[in-house]
Amino acid sequence: MLVAVAVSAGMAGLYRLGFLDEWMVQRILTLPDIRATHGGAGRTNIWAVGWEMVKANSLVGVGLGNFPVRFEDYIDVAGMRGAYGVYPGRDPHSVFLSLQAELGIIGLVIFLTFLWAIFRNLLPYRHDSKAIVGILLLVFMVFSGIPATVQYRKFFWLALGLAAGIPKVMAYEQQSSWSSRRIFNKDEATIRNANTGNKTYQRPFWRKTAIARTRCPRW
Repeated sequence: MLVAVAVSAGMAGLYRLGFLDEWMVQRILTLPDIRATHGGAGRTNIWAVGWEMVKANSLVGVGLGNFPVRFEDYIDVAGMRGAYGVYPGRDPHSVFLSLQAELGIIGLVIFLTFLWAIFRNLLPYRHDSKAIVGILLLVFMVFSGIPATVQYRKFFWLALGLAAGIPKVMAYEQQSSWSSRRIFNKDEATIRNANTGNKTYQRPFWRKTAIARTRCPRW
């Protein structure tokens, strides 16, 4: 309830300031209504056709980039002939549907494993602001990929690349910090010994041999 009030108040303010016109306000207000938006501009109908494509090619898919080419073959199978937004050559409007339909379950698992590897590497540094930025980038790209095929956009791979590189940078910074600390402690100990005149005593070789002989058992 509070979220709805805050959104309404924000939209009213933007409308009064001239940042939103009546068409944009109407578009935003009808977003929760599936019938008014025709299932997200026909996305639900496209996904129904795409799901039939997935079921028919579950293992290896129809081939990279072939979703629009094979889309028409599954319109009648899904019973979506004449439905809103359904016509030959449609884009899948979803990263995950696109990958599963074109590359099969194998391609989808590889992609999900790639995303999990990025998240797993960021997780140990989750208390650092840089890692938080990486996690937010990853989450944003995942959610933006649900209603759109953003895998063909440069910003998608740039964001994932940044998220994947952040743990490497942080690990290098920690290693450099530890190395500097060890060098500092070693130099500090050397200076302390020099000031106090401490010297490490080493037992003569002949003395060690003599002690070893006295400790040998007699037969």
